[in-house]
Amino acid sequence: MLTHFTNAKIPCIHCKRTLFAEDLQITIFLYGIPLLEGKDDGYIGLTCPSCLLITFVHVEKTTFDQIVQSFNSIVFFCDLQVKQQLKYFSPYSTPAEQNNLLRFSTTFTDDTETETIEEEIFLFEDENFGENERYYRTYINGLAPPVGPFFYNLWLSQEQIHDFITKEVQTGIKFFPRYIQKFNLLEIVEDFCWKHCLEEAFLDDSKKKIEETLKTIPPEIQTDEVGHISSPELFNIAIAQKHEQDNKDVSLTSVLHEIIVDNPPPWDFPSYDNKMQTLWKTLYPFREIEDLKPLYEVKIEDKEAEQDFEKKSKKLQQCFQKDFSQKFLRETADDFINDYIKTVYQVGWSYADLWRLKKLYINRYYSAVRIGLRDEANYAFYKQGEAWKITFDGKPITGLKQNGFKYIHFLVCHENESFLHTELNEMDYGAAANGKQFTNEHLNIDGTDTFELIDKQGSQEIKAEIQRLREEHQKALSLDEHEYALQLEKELEELEAYYSETHSRVGKIKIERGNYKKIQTRIGNAIKRAINLLEQKDYKEVAQHFKKSIKGIYGNKIFYTSVDNKITWFT
Repeated sequence: MLTHFTNAKIPCIHCKRTLFAEDLQITIFLYGIPLLEGKDDGYIGLTCPSCLLITFVHVEKTTFDQIVQSFNSIVFFCDLQVKQQLKYFSPYSTPAEQNNLLRFSTTFTDDTETETIEEEIFLFEDENFGENERYYRTYINGLAPPVGPFFYNLWLSQEQIHDFITKEVQTGIKFFPRYIQKFNLLEIVEDFCWKHCLEEAFLDDSKKKIEETLKTIPPEIQTDEVGHISSPELFNIAIAQKHEQDNKDVSLTSVLHEIIVDNPPPWDFPSYDNKMQTLWKTLYPFREIEDLKPLYEVKIEDKEAEQDFEKKSKKLQQCFQKDFSQKFLRETADDFINDYIKTVYQVGWSYADLWRLKKLYINRYYSAVRIGLRDEANYAFYKQGEAWKITFDGKPITGLKQNGFKYIHFLVCHENESFLHTELNEMDYGAAANGKQFTNEHLNIDGTDTFELIDKQGSQEIKAEIQRLREEHQKALSLDEHEYALQLEKELEELEAYYSETHSRVGKIKIERGNYKKIQTRIGNAIKRAINLLEQKDYKEVAQHFKKSIKGIYGNKIFYTSVDNKITWFT
Protein backbone atom coordinates (compact mmCIF):
# COMPACT_ATOMS: atom_id res chain seq x y z
CA MET A 1 0.00 0.00 0.00
CA LEU A 2 1.25 3.51 -0.84
CA THR A 3 4.47 2.05 -2.24
CA HIS A 4 5.55 5.50 -3.38
CA PHE A 5 5.73 6.58 0.25
CA THR A 6 7.63 3.52 1.49
CA ASN A 7 10.85 5.42 2.13
CA ALA A 8 9.27 8.82 2.58
CA LYS A 9 9.36 10.87 5.76
CA ILE A 10 6.46 13.29 5.62
CA PRO A 11 6.18 15.90 8.39
CA CYS A 12 2.70 16.55 9.77
CA ILE A 13 2.07 20.26 9.13
CA HIS A 14 0.12 20.53 12.39
CA CYS A 15 2.12 18.75 15.12
CA LYS A 16 5.42 18.17 13.25
CA ARG A 17 5.36 14.43 13.80
CA THR A 18 7.13 12.56 10.99
CA LEU A 19 4.77 10.26 9.11
CA PHE A 20 6.25 6.98 7.88
CA ALA A 21 4.77 4.30 5.62
CA GLU A 22 3.54 2.24 8.59
CA ASP A 23 1.72 5.29 9.97
CA LEU A 24 -0.12 5.65 6.69
CA GLN A 25 -1.24 2.05 6.58
CA ILE A 26 -2.56 2.17 10.15
CA THR A 27 -4.37 5.48 9.77
CA ILE A 28 -6.07 4.46 6.51
CA PHE A 29 -7.60 1.50 8.37
CA LEU A 30 -8.51 3.63 11.38
CA TYR A 31 -9.53 6.99 9.92
CA GLY A 32 -9.66 6.62 6.15
CA ILE A 33 -7.97 8.75 3.51
CA PRO A 34 -9.21 11.80 1.54
CA LEU A 35 -8.22 11.84 -2.14
CA LEU A 36 -8.46 14.84 -4.47
CA GLU A 37 -8.11 14.17 -8.20
CA GLY A 38 -7.27 16.86 -10.74
CA LYS A 39 -6.61 16.69 -14.48
CA ASP A 40 -2.82 16.89 -14.20
CA ASP A 41 -2.14 16.22 -10.53
CA GLY A 42 -3.74 15.18 -7.27
CA TYR A 43 -3.62 15.31 -3.47
CA ILE A 44 -3.22 12.40 -1.06
CA GLY A 45 -4.54 13.23 2.44
CA LEU A 46 -2.63 11.64 5.29
CA THR A 47 -4.21 11.66 8.77
CA CYS A 48 -1.62 12.10 11.52
CA PRO A 49 -2.15 9.37 14.15
CA SER A 50 -1.10 11.80 16.89
CA CYS A 51 -3.11 14.98 16.23
CA LEU A 52 -5.69 13.37 13.86
CA LEU A 53 -5.40 16.25 11.36
CA ILE A 54 -4.73 15.96 7.63
CA THR A 55 -1.52 16.72 5.79
CA PHE A 56 -2.05 16.72 2.01
CA VAL A 57 0.76 15.55 -0.25
CA HIS A 58 0.67 17.08 -3.73
CA VAL A 59 1.72 14.59 -6.46
CA GLU A 60 1.78 14.36 -10.24
CA LYS A 61 -1.13 12.65 -11.99
CA THR A 62 0.84 9.51 -12.90
CA THR A 63 1.94 9.08 -9.29
CA PHE A 64 -1.59 9.76 -8.06
CA ASP A 65 -3.05 7.12 -10.42
CA GLN A 66 -0.46 4.55 -9.37
CA ILE A 67 -1.20 5.15 -5.69
CA VAL A 68 -4.95 4.83 -6.30
CA GLN A 69 -4.39 1.57 -8.20
CA SER A 70 -2.44 0.18 -5.22
CA PHE A 71 -5.57 0.31 -3.05
CA ASN A 72 -8.05 -2.60 -2.72
CA SER A 73 -5.30 -5.20 -2.61
CA ILE A 74 -3.89 -7.72 -0.13
CA VAL A 75 -1.82 -5.85 2.47
CA PHE A 76 0.00 -6.59 5.71
CA PHE A 77 -1.72 -5.03 8.68
CA CYS A 78 -0.85 -5.81 12.31
CA ASP A 79 1.38 -8.63 11.02
CA LEU A 80 -1.54 -10.27 9.21
CA GLN A 81 -2.40 -10.52 5.52
CA VAL A 82 -5.78 -8.88 4.98
CA LYS A 83 -7.89 -7.69 2.06
CA GLN A 84 -8.11 -3.92 1.82
CA GLN A 85 -11.56 -2.88 0.58
CA LEU A 86 -12.23 0.83 0.52
CA LYS A 87 -15.57 2.59 0.31
CA TYR A 88 -16.31 6.27 -0.27
CA PHE A 89 -17.76 7.82 2.88
CA SER A 90 -19.67 11.08 2.37
CA PRO A 91 -22.42 11.21 5.05
CA TYR A 92 -25.43 13.47 4.78
CA SER A 93 -25.70 16.72 6.82
CA THR A 94 -22.18 17.81 6.04
CA PRO A 95 -20.84 21.22 7.17
CA ALA A 96 -22.90 24.21 6.04
CA GLU A 97 -19.89 25.74 4.28
CA GLN A 98 -20.19 23.03 1.61
CA ASN A 99 -23.57 24.33 0.52
CA ASN A 100 -21.93 27.16 -1.39
CA LEU A 101 -19.58 24.84 -3.28
CA LEU A 102 -20.07 23.19 -6.61
CA ARG A 103 -21.36 19.83 -5.59
CA PHE A 104 -23.20 16.84 -6.99
CA SER A 105 -25.28 14.67 -4.65
CA THR A 106 -27.69 11.80 -5.17
CA THR A 107 -29.24 8.77 -3.49
CA PHE A 108 -28.96 5.13 -4.52
CA THR A 109 -29.96 1.70 -3.30
CA ASP A 110 -26.91 -0.52 -3.87
CA ASP A 111 -23.41 -0.70 -5.36
CA THR A 112 -24.72 -1.71 -8.79
CA GLU A 113 -25.71 1.92 -9.33
CA THR A 114 -22.09 3.13 -9.04
CA GLU A 115 -21.60 3.24 -12.81
CA THR A 116 -24.71 5.41 -13.19
CA ILE A 117 -23.34 7.80 -10.56
CA GLU A 118 -20.03 8.07 -12.40
CA GLU A 119 -21.80 8.82 -15.68
CA GLU A 120 -23.82 11.55 -13.99
CA ILE A 121 -20.62 13.06 -12.56
CA PHE A 122 -19.09 13.24 -16.04
CA LEU A 123 -22.23 14.94 -17.39
CA PHE A 124 -22.21 17.36 -14.47
CA GLU A 125 -18.58 18.29 -15.20
CA ASP A 126 -19.30 18.82 -18.90
CA GLU A 127 -22.17 21.16 -18.07
CA ASN A 128 -20.42 23.16 -15.33
CA PHE A 129 -16.72 23.39 -16.16
CA GLY A 130 -14.73 24.91 -18.98
CA GLU A 131 -11.92 22.94 -20.57
CA ASN A 132 -9.18 24.98 -18.90
CA GLU A 133 -10.71 25.25 -15.44
CA ARG A 134 -8.58 23.74 -12.67
CA TYR A 135 -10.42 21.82 -9.96
CA TYR A 136 -10.05 18.69 -7.81
CA ARG A 137 -12.86 16.25 -7.11
CA THR A 138 -13.28 14.13 -4.02
CA TYR A 139 -14.75 11.03 -5.69
CA ILE A 140 -12.40 8.91 -7.82
CA ASN A 141 -14.23 7.04 -10.56
CA GLY A 142 -13.71 3.30 -10.45
CA LEU A 143 -11.99 3.20 -7.05
CA ALA A 144 -14.77 2.27 -4.62
CA PRO A 145 -18.57 2.49 -4.21
CA PRO A 146 -20.13 4.81 -1.62
CA VAL A 147 -21.13 3.88 1.94
CA GLY A 148 -24.85 4.00 2.66
CA PRO A 149 -27.67 5.34 0.49
CA PHE A 150 -26.40 8.92 0.13
CA PHE A 151 -23.48 10.21 -1.91
CA TYR A 152 -21.94 13.54 -2.82
CA ASN A 153 -18.89 14.71 -4.73
CA LEU A 154 -17.16 18.06 -4.30
CA TRP A 155 -15.13 20.04 -6.82
CA LEU A 156 -12.55 22.16 -5.02
CA SER A 157 -10.01 24.78 -6.07
CA GLN A 158 -6.59 24.84 -4.41
CA GLU A 159 -7.71 27.82 -2.38
CA GLN A 160 -10.78 25.93 -1.15
CA ILE A 161 -8.63 22.91 -0.26
CA HIS A 162 -6.44 25.06 2.00
CA ASP A 163 -9.56 26.71 3.44
CA PHE A 164 -11.07 23.31 4.30
CA ILE A 165 -7.84 22.16 5.96
CA THR A 166 -7.98 25.26 8.17
CA LYS A 167 -11.65 24.67 8.97
CA GLU A 168 -11.04 21.05 9.99
CA VAL A 169 -8.34 22.28 12.39
CA GLN A 170 -10.52 25.05 13.82
CA THR A 171 -13.79 23.12 14.18
CA GLY A 172 -12.76 19.48 14.58
CA ILE A 173 -15.38 18.64 11.91
CA LYS A 174 -14.63 16.71 8.72
CA PHE A 175 -14.97 18.81 5.56
CA PHE A 176 -13.40 16.30 3.17
CA PRO A 177 -15.11 12.98 2.37
CA ARG A 178 -12.88 9.98 3.15
CA TYR A 179 -12.20 6.60 1.63
CA ILE A 180 -12.47 4.14 4.53
CA GLN A 181 -11.99 0.43 5.07
CA LYS A 182 -15.29 -1.38 4.47
CA PHE A 183 -17.20 -2.95 7.37
CA ASN A 184 -20.81 -4.05 7.20
CA LEU A 185 -22.08 -2.58 10.47
CA LEU A 186 -21.40 0.95 9.20
CA GLU A 187 -23.54 0.25 6.13
CA ILE A 188 -26.37 -0.92 8.40
CA VAL A 189 -26.09 2.15 10.64
CA GLU A 190 -26.03 4.54 7.66
CA ASP A 191 -29.07 2.83 6.08
CA PHE A 192 -30.90 2.96 9.41
CA CYS A 193 -30.20 6.67 9.97
CA TRP A 194 -31.15 7.50 6.39
CA LYS A 195 -34.39 5.56 6.45
CA HIS A 196 -35.60 6.81 9.83
CA CYS A 197 -34.37 10.39 9.86
CA LEU A 198 -32.05 11.72 7.17
CA GLU A 199 -34.13 10.86 4.10
CA GLU A 200 -36.91 13.14 5.28
CA ALA A 201 -34.35 15.88 6.03
CA PHE A 202 -32.96 15.40 2.50
CA LEU A 203 -36.43 15.72 0.95
CA ASP A 204 -37.16 18.79 3.05
CA ASP A 205 -33.83 20.43 2.09
CA SER A 206 -34.45 19.64 -1.58
CA LYS A 207 -37.91 21.17 -1.36
CA LYS A 208 -36.49 24.38 0.17
CA LYS A 209 -33.86 24.65 -2.57
CA ILE A 210 -36.54 24.30 -5.28
CA GLU A 211 -38.64 26.95 -3.56
CA GLU A 212 -35.65 29.34 -3.49
CA THR A 213 -34.91 28.60 -7.15
CA LEU A 214 -38.53 29.21 -8.22
CA LYS A 215 -38.44 32.64 -6.59
CA THR A 216 -35.90 33.70 -9.23
CA ILE A 217 -37.93 32.33 -12.19
CA PRO A 218 -40.89 34.17 -13.77
CA PRO A 219 -44.23 32.41 -13.12
CA GLU A 220 -44.90 31.71 -16.83
CA ILE A 221 -41.57 29.87 -17.16
CA GLN A 222 -42.21 27.94 -13.95
CA THR A 223 -45.48 26.64 -15.38
CA ASP A 224 -44.14 25.79 -18.81
CA GLU A 225 -40.68 24.45 -18.03
CA VAL A 226 -40.21 23.40 -14.41
CA GLY A 227 -43.57 23.41 -12.68
CA HIS A 228 -44.50 19.86 -13.60
CA ILE A 229 -40.99 18.54 -12.84
CA SER A 230 -39.72 20.27 -9.72
CA SER A 231 -42.79 21.53 -7.91
CA PRO A 232 -42.33 21.70 -4.12
CA GLU A 233 -45.66 19.90 -3.91
CA LEU A 234 -43.95 16.75 -5.23
CA PHE A 235 -41.67 16.80 -2.20
CA ASN A 236 -44.67 17.21 0.11
CA ILE A 237 -46.17 14.10 -1.48
CA ALA A 238 -42.88 12.21 -1.07
CA ILE A 239 -42.62 13.22 2.61
CA ALA A 240 -46.23 12.17 3.25
CA GLN A 241 -45.59 8.81 1.57
CA LYS A 242 -42.52 8.35 3.72
CA HIS A 243 -44.53 9.01 6.90
CA GLU A 244 -47.05 6.40 5.78
CA GLN A 245 -44.27 3.87 5.14
CA ASP A 246 -42.68 4.60 8.53
CA ASN A 247 -45.97 3.95 10.31
CA LYS A 248 -46.15 0.52 8.69
CA ASP A 249 -42.46 -0.27 9.12
CA VAL A 250 -41.75 -2.98 11.69
CA SER A 251 -38.00 -3.16 11.02
CA LEU A 252 -37.01 -0.13 13.11
CA THR A 253 -36.72 -2.02 16.39
CA SER A 254 -35.11 -5.15 14.92
CA VAL A 255 -32.41 -3.18 13.06
CA LEU A 256 -31.60 -0.91 16.03
CA HIS A 257 -31.47 -3.99 18.26
CA GLU A 258 -28.91 -5.64 15.97
CA ILE A 259 -26.86 -2.43 15.72
CA ILE A 260 -26.63 -2.17 19.51
CA VAL A 261 -25.94 -5.82 20.41
CA ASP A 262 -23.74 -6.83 17.46
CA ASN A 263 -20.03 -7.24 18.22
CA PRO A 264 -18.38 -7.80 14.83
CA PRO A 265 -14.71 -8.73 14.32
CA PRO A 266 -12.31 -5.94 13.26
CA TRP A 267 -13.33 -4.73 9.79
CA ASP A 268 -15.16 -8.07 9.34
CA PHE A 269 -11.84 -9.90 8.90
CA PRO A 270 -12.24 -13.68 9.38
CA SER A 271 -9.05 -13.82 11.48
CA TYR A 272 -7.46 -11.20 13.71
CA ASP A 273 -5.28 -10.84 16.81
CA ASN A 274 -5.43 -8.81 20.03
CA LYS A 275 -3.43 -5.98 18.49
CA MET A 276 -5.93 -5.55 15.67
CA GLN A 277 -8.88 -5.85 18.08
CA THR A 278 -7.28 -3.15 20.24
CA LEU A 279 -6.80 -0.72 17.34
CA TRP A 280 -10.36 -1.41 16.18
CA LYS A 281 -11.89 -0.46 19.53
CA THR A 282 -9.46 2.00 21.11
CA LEU A 283 -10.28 5.69 20.76
CA TYR A 284 -7.27 7.58 19.32
CA PRO A 285 -4.68 4.90 20.22
CA PHE A 286 -1.73 7.03 19.07
CA ARG A 287 -2.83 10.48 20.12
CA GLU A 288 0.12 12.55 21.34
CA ILE A 289 2.45 9.54 20.88
CA GLU A 290 5.58 10.30 18.86
CA ASP A 291 6.56 6.91 17.45
CA LEU A 292 5.01 3.60 16.45
CA LYS A 293 6.49 1.47 19.21
CA PRO A 294 3.27 1.95 21.20
CA LEU A 295 1.52 -0.02 18.45
CA TYR A 296 2.75 -3.04 20.39
CA GLU A 297 2.05 -1.49 23.78
CA VAL A 298 -1.44 -0.03 23.34
CA LYS A 299 -3.66 -1.00 26.24
CA ILE A 300 -5.64 -4.10 25.30
CA GLU A 301 -9.39 -3.61 25.37
CA ASP A 302 -10.57 -4.37 28.89
CA LYS A 303 -11.49 -8.06 28.83
CA GLU A 304 -14.03 -7.54 31.60
CA ALA A 305 -15.74 -4.83 29.51
CA GLU A 306 -15.77 -7.19 26.52
CA GLN A 307 -17.25 -10.01 28.61
CA ASP A 308 -19.79 -7.61 30.11
CA PHE A 309 -20.87 -6.54 26.60
CA GLU A 310 -21.26 -10.18 25.52
CA LYS A 311 -23.25 -11.05 28.65
CA LYS A 312 -25.63 -8.15 28.13
CA SER A 313 -25.91 -8.87 24.42
CA LYS A 314 -26.93 -12.46 25.11
CA LYS A 315 -29.58 -11.39 27.62
CA LEU A 316 -30.96 -8.74 25.26
CA GLN A 317 -31.20 -11.28 22.43
CA GLN A 318 -33.38 -13.42 24.68
CA CYS A 319 -35.65 -10.50 25.60
CA PHE A 320 -35.94 -8.76 22.22
CA GLN A 321 -39.60 -9.72 21.66
CA LYS A 322 -40.69 -8.42 25.07
CA ASP A 323 -42.94 -5.35 25.02
CA PHE A 324 -40.57 -3.36 27.22
CA SER A 325 -37.67 -4.08 24.82
CA GLN A 326 -39.71 -2.94 21.83
CA LYS A 327 -40.84 0.18 23.70
CA PHE A 328 -37.25 1.11 24.61
CA LEU A 329 -36.03 0.66 21.03
CA ARG A 330 -38.85 2.74 19.54
CA GLU A 331 -38.32 5.54 22.04
CA THR A 332 -34.52 5.44 21.70
CA ALA A 333 -34.15 5.45 17.90
CA ASP A 334 -34.08 9.25 17.51
CA ASP A 335 -31.55 9.67 20.34
CA PHE A 336 -29.27 7.03 18.85
CA ILE A 337 -29.42 8.63 15.39
CA ASN A 338 -28.70 12.10 16.78
CA ASP A 339 -25.78 10.85 18.87
CA TYR A 340 -24.35 8.97 15.89
CA ILE A 341 -24.64 12.03 13.63
CA LYS A 342 -22.79 14.15 16.22
CA THR A 343 -19.82 11.78 16.23
CA VAL A 344 -19.57 10.68 12.59
CA TYR A 345 -18.61 14.16 11.33
CA GLN A 346 -15.77 14.56 13.81
CA VAL A 347 -12.16 14.58 12.67
CA GLY A 348 -10.57 11.28 13.70
CA TRP A 349 -13.86 9.35 13.63
CA SER A 350 -13.31 5.59 13.61
CA TYR A 351 -15.11 2.41 14.62
CA ALA A 352 -13.99 3.12 18.22
CA ASP A 353 -16.48 6.03 18.27
CA LEU A 354 -19.27 3.70 17.16
CA TRP A 355 -18.13 1.07 19.68
CA ARG A 356 -18.27 3.66 22.47
CA LEU A 357 -21.78 4.64 21.35
CA LYS A 358 -22.83 0.98 21.27
CA LYS A 359 -21.55 0.44 24.82
CA LEU A 360 -23.51 3.48 26.00
CA TYR A 361 -26.72 2.23 24.41
CA ILE A 362 -26.32 -1.41 25.39
CA ASN A 363 -26.12 -0.25 29.02
CA ARG A 364 -29.30 1.81 28.61
CA TYR A 365 -31.03 -1.05 26.80
CA TYR A 366 -29.93 -3.56 29.43
CA SER A 367 -31.15 -1.29 32.27
CA ALA A 368 -34.55 -0.91 30.58
CA VAL A 369 -34.82 -4.69 30.12
CA ARG A 370 -33.80 -5.34 33.73
CA ILE A 371 -36.56 -3.00 34.91
CA GLY A 372 -39.03 -4.74 32.61
CA LEU A 373 -38.03 -8.19 33.82
CA ARG A 374 -38.09 -7.00 37.41
CA ASP A 375 -41.59 -5.57 37.06
CA GLU A 376 -42.96 -8.83 35.65
CA ALA A 377 -41.03 -11.10 38.05
CA ASN A 378 -42.96 -13.14 40.65
CA TYR A 379 -40.07 -12.74 43.10
CA ALA A 380 -38.11 -9.49 43.20
CA PHE A 381 -36.15 -7.58 45.83
CA TYR A 382 -34.65 -4.17 45.05
CA LYS A 383 -34.21 -0.59 46.23
CA GLN A 384 -36.93 1.82 45.14
CA GLY A 385 -35.92 5.34 46.07
CA GLU A 386 -35.09 5.41 49.78
CA ALA A 387 -37.04 2.22 50.56
CA TRP A 388 -36.96 -1.43 49.56
CA LYS A 389 -39.55 -3.23 47.50
CA ILE A 390 -40.21 -6.96 47.66
CA THR A 391 -42.43 -8.85 45.26
CA PHE A 392 -43.31 -12.29 46.64
CA ASP A 393 -45.42 -14.71 44.64
CA GLY A 394 -46.47 -11.79 42.45
CA LYS A 395 -47.61 -9.61 45.39
CA PRO A 396 -45.72 -6.31 45.86
CA ILE A 397 -44.61 -4.96 49.26
CA THR A 398 -43.33 -1.38 49.22
CA GLY A 399 -41.99 1.27 51.61
CA LEU A 400 -39.65 -1.05 53.56
CA LYS A 401 -37.11 1.28 55.21
CA GLN A 402 -35.73 -0.78 58.11
CA ASN A 403 -31.96 -1.24 58.16
CA GLY A 404 -32.24 -5.02 58.28
CA PHE A 405 -33.56 -5.22 54.72
CA LYS A 406 -30.19 -4.22 53.28
CA TYR A 407 -28.61 -7.26 54.98
CA ILE A 408 -31.39 -9.57 53.80
CA HIS A 409 -31.09 -8.17 50.26
CA PHE A 410 -27.35 -8.78 50.22
CA LEU A 411 -27.78 -12.37 51.39
CA VAL A 412 -30.48 -12.98 48.76
CA CYS A 413 -28.15 -11.57 46.07
CA HIS A 414 -25.50 -14.09 47.17
CA GLU A 415 -27.59 -17.16 47.85
CA ASN A 416 -25.75 -20.17 49.31
CA GLU A 417 -22.70 -18.06 50.22
CA SER A 418 -21.83 -17.72 53.90
CA PHE A 419 -20.44 -14.54 55.46
CA LEU A 420 -19.01 -13.35 58.73
CA HIS A 421 -21.12 -10.67 60.37
CA THR A 422 -18.07 -8.39 60.20
CA GLU A 423 -18.20 -8.73 56.42
CA LEU A 424 -21.83 -7.62 56.32
CA ASN A 425 -20.95 -4.77 58.68
CA GLU A 426 -18.26 -3.44 56.34
CA MET A 427 -20.01 -4.11 53.04
CA ASP A 428 -20.39 -1.28 50.51
CA TYR A 429 -24.14 -1.75 49.97
CA GLY A 430 -24.21 0.65 47.04
CA ALA A 431 -22.36 -2.01 45.04
CA ALA A 432 -23.51 -5.14 46.85
CA ALA A 433 -25.96 -6.29 44.21
CA ASN A 434 -23.21 -6.44 41.58
CA GLY A 435 -20.53 -8.06 43.66
CA LYS A 436 -19.01 -8.23 47.15
CA GLN A 437 -17.16 -4.97 47.84
CA PHE A 438 -15.79 -4.20 51.30
CA THR A 439 -15.14 -0.76 52.71
CA ASN A 440 -12.17 -2.06 54.76
CA GLU A 441 -10.33 -5.28 55.42
CA HIS A 442 -12.62 -7.01 57.93
CA LEU A 443 -11.25 -8.68 61.08
CA ASN A 444 -11.44 -12.35 60.23
CA ILE A 445 -12.43 -13.41 63.74
CA ASP A 446 -15.49 -14.78 65.45
CA GLY A 447 -16.74 -14.61 69.02
CA THR A 448 -14.30 -17.25 70.29
CA ASP A 449 -11.14 -15.88 68.64
CA THR A 450 -8.50 -13.80 70.37
CA PHE A 451 -5.91 -11.62 68.71
CA GLU A 452 -2.81 -9.56 69.59
CA LEU A 453 -3.22 -5.81 69.25
CA ILE A 454 0.24 -5.61 67.64
CA ASP A 455 2.65 -8.25 66.35
CA LYS A 456 6.10 -8.86 67.81
CA GLN A 457 8.03 -7.11 65.06
CA GLY A 458 5.81 -4.04 65.39
CA SER A 459 6.32 -4.07 69.15
CA GLN A 460 10.11 -4.14 68.75
CA GLU A 461 10.02 -1.31 66.22
CA ILE A 462 7.92 0.89 68.56
CA LYS A 463 10.26 0.26 71.50
CA ALA A 464 13.28 1.15 69.36
CA GLU A 465 11.61 4.33 68.06
CA ILE A 466 10.65 5.43 71.60
CA GLN A 467 14.24 4.95 72.71
CA ARG A 468 15.56 6.95 69.74
CA LEU A 469 13.13 9.81 70.37
CA ARG A 470 14.09 9.97 74.08
CA GLU A 471 17.78 10.20 73.23
CA GLU A 472 17.14 12.78 70.50
CA HIS A 473 14.97 14.80 72.91
CA GLN A 474 17.68 14.90 75.58
CA LYS A 475 20.24 15.95 72.97
CA ALA A 476 17.99 18.80 71.73
CA LEU A 477 17.53 20.06 75.33
CA SER A 478 21.28 20.01 75.96
CA LEU A 479 21.84 22.12 72.83
CA ASP A 480 19.03 24.56 73.77
CA GLU A 481 17.09 23.63 70.62
CA HIS A 482 13.80 24.20 72.40
CA GLU A 483 11.53 24.27 69.32
CA TYR A 484 12.92 20.98 68.05
CA ALA A 485 12.70 19.53 71.56
CA LEU A 486 9.00 20.42 71.78
CA GLN A 487 8.33 18.71 68.42
CA LEU A 488 10.14 15.56 69.60
CA GLU A 489 8.28 15.64 72.92
CA LYS A 490 4.92 15.67 71.09
CA GLU A 491 5.93 12.72 68.88
CA LEU A 492 7.14 10.85 71.94
CA GLU A 493 3.86 11.41 73.83
CA GLU A 494 1.81 10.10 70.90
CA LEU A 495 3.96 7.00 70.47
CA GLU A 496 4.02 6.23 74.22
CA ALA A 497 0.21 6.55 74.32
CA TYR A 498 -0.09 4.00 71.50
CA TYR A 499 2.40 1.76 73.31
CA SER A 500 0.22 1.90 76.44
CA GLU A 501 -2.85 0.90 74.40
CA THR A 502 -1.13 -2.13 72.90
CA HIS A 503 1.08 -3.27 75.83
CA SER A 504 0.51 -4.13 79.47
CA ARG A 505 2.28 -2.30 82.31
CA VAL A 506 5.03 -4.91 82.26
CA GLY A 507 5.53 -4.50 78.49
CA LYS A 508 3.69 -7.58 77.23
CA ILE A 509 1.55 -7.34 74.09
CA LYS A 510 -2.15 -7.08 74.97
CA ILE A 511 -4.48 -9.86 73.86
CA GLU A 512 -8.18 -9.08 73.36
CA ARG A 513 -11.30 -10.76 72.16
CA GLY A 514 -12.85 -9.45 68.96
CA ASN A 515 -15.93 -7.24 68.96
CA TYR A 516 -17.59 -9.81 66.72
CA LYS A 517 -20.30 -10.55 69.29
CA LYS A 518 -21.46 -6.92 69.32
CA ILE A 519 -21.60 -6.76 65.51
CA GLN A 520 -23.24 -10.18 65.35
CA THR A 521 -25.96 -9.13 67.81
CA ARG A 522 -26.60 -5.77 66.12
CA ILE A 523 -26.93 -7.24 62.60
CA GLY A 524 -28.94 -10.23 63.84
CA ASN A 525 -31.36 -7.92 65.66
CA ALA A 526 -31.73 -5.71 62.57
CA ILE A 527 -32.64 -8.74 60.44
CA LYS A 528 -35.08 -9.98 63.10
CA ARG A 529 -36.78 -6.57 63.29
CA ALA A 530 -37.17 -6.46 59.48
CA ILE A 531 -38.75 -9.94 59.44
CA ASN A 532 -41.02 -9.03 62.36
CA LEU A 533 -42.17 -5.93 60.47
CA LEU A 534 -43.27 -8.14 57.57
CA GLU A 535 -45.29 -10.26 60.02
CA GLN A 536 -46.86 -7.17 61.56
CA LYS A 537 -47.88 -5.91 58.12
CA ASP A 538 -49.58 -9.27 57.55
CA TYR A 539 -46.99 -10.52 55.06
CA LYS A 540 -46.61 -13.74 57.03
CA GLU A 541 -45.69 -15.89 54.02
CA VAL A 542 -42.70 -13.69 53.20
CA ALA A 543 -41.66 -13.47 56.85
CA GLN A 544 -41.81 -17.25 57.24
CA HIS A 545 -39.75 -17.70 54.09
CA PHE A 546 -36.91 -15.52 55.40
CA LYS A 547 -37.10 -17.08 58.88
CA LYS A 548 -36.61 -20.54 57.40
CA SER A 549 -34.14 -19.55 54.69
CA ILE A 550 -31.69 -17.31 56.59
CA LYS A 551 -29.42 -19.46 58.75
CA GLY A 552 -26.89 -18.40 61.38
CA ILE A 553 -28.47 -15.06 62.25
CA TYR A 554 -26.60 -15.20 65.59
CA GLY A 555 -24.09 -17.85 64.56
CA ASN A 556 -20.46 -17.63 63.50
CA LYS A 557 -21.49 -17.26 59.84
CA ILE A 558 -24.74 -16.19 58.19
CA PHE A 559 -26.19 -17.29 54.84
CA TYR A 560 -29.41 -17.49 52.80
CA THR A 561 -30.56 -20.69 51.13
CA SER A 562 -34.13 -20.68 49.83
CA VAL A 563 -36.30 -23.44 51.31
CA ASP A 564 -38.45 -23.20 48.18
CA ASN A 565 -36.61 -24.23 45.01
CA LYS A 566 -39.28 -22.67 42.78
CA ILE A 567 -38.18 -19.18 43.90
CA THR A 568 -35.77 -17.30 41.65
CA TRP A 569 -35.17 -13.78 42.90
CA PHE A 570 -34.75 -10.80 40.61
CA THR A 571 -32.53 -8.33 42.47
